[in-house]
Amino acid sequence: MAKKPTLGLCMIVKNEEEVIGRCLDSCCDLFDEMIIVDTGSVDKTKEILEKYPVKVYDFEWIYDFSAARNFSFSKSTCDFIMWLDADDVIYKEELEKLKELKNKLDDKVDIYQMHYSYLQDENDNTTYLQDRARIVKNNHKDRWHGMIHEYMEFEGNIEKTDITIHHKKIEVAEPTRNLDIYRRMKKQGIEFSLRDLYLFSQELKGNNYNTEALETVDKFFSHKDEYKYNKFYFDDAIMIKHELYERINMGVEDIKKILLEYLEFAKPTPFVCCKLGEIFNSLECYDTAKYWFLLAIRLGEDDPQAEVDYNAFLPFFGIAYSFYYLGDKENAVKYSKKALKLKPGNKACEDNLKLYENM
Repeated sequence: MAKKPTLGLCMIVKNEEEVIGRCLDSCCDLFDEMIIVDTGSVDKTKEILEKYPVKVYDFEWIYDFSAARNFSFSKSTCDFIMWLDADDVIYKEELEKLKELKNKLDDKVDIYQMHYSYLQDENDNTTYLQDRARIVKNNHKDRWHGMIHEYMEFEGNIEKTDITIHHKKIEVAEPTRNLDIYRRMKKQGIEFSLRDLYLFSQELKGNNYNTEALETVDKFFSHKDEYKYNKFYFDDAIMIKHELYERINMGVEDIKKILLEYLEFAKPTPFVCCKLGEIFNSLECYDTAKYWFLLAIRLGEDDPQAEVDYNAFLPFFGIAYSFYYLGDKENAVKYSKKALKLKPGNKACEDNLKLYENM
């Protein structure tokens, strides 16, 4: 009888005393081996790790997340490797699915893909979902790439699963860590990829360097001919540019212009459609707003990984407002209830629903 493949965990950590126990408690009985690479903790992280059956290795921090990830993978002796971040959590029902998957790991599969609930609302409903390569065959290759916001290259046979890992960040211990690495790369003259430009603008925005962020995202959009190869980054970058325009108090017409310019080279996304709907509502062009909200809803149905706020909740909320001013009570109530179903207890939804029902 063939031996069942083994599954190991690989993590990199630094100053994770607030979350590392929560992560390991949620999943430690799943793995045949757990490798933890510490890149320089000065808190109680290592003390907490002593309570778990883990192998801890030190790795000198060289401002390169991929190097640390690849080092952790190099220490694994298992047939398959699963990676987690310290602020990830595996819910009980998802752990059961993982245990089932472990029992049927197939040597013919190189990568098992899982959902990543990256953001949640106050009721723990997922608002931003990604698919990530989460379990990979241990072939002793350098899997990880990129000094910051590292990613794993896909190769071989990929199997998608319905398992979800939840990212549950408590706080940002080093809010400028990622930005500092990008500034260091820039100072060293390291050429930025299109992905780096997008992520650098995101870090600049997150740290309120709005002017520099706008310059960087504009530089990113100067490569719009690469949209078909990097659709994900362009779709996210328009969200960055939109927020920056709002921060520097650009007028409605200017914001509308950047959204429509985006549509000159890219297909509409739920976010773009939703924002155009909101703009046309504000301009009292309710029929036009209704068109964009309906398109956002339809696109959202075709793209379950889009942000829930933009592919369902906000277009439901916005189109109900459009129907109200168009004098269509039935649809105003209908879509308001749809929005409220997605976010029970939302006060704005509840107040609007009362208003629409009393038309």
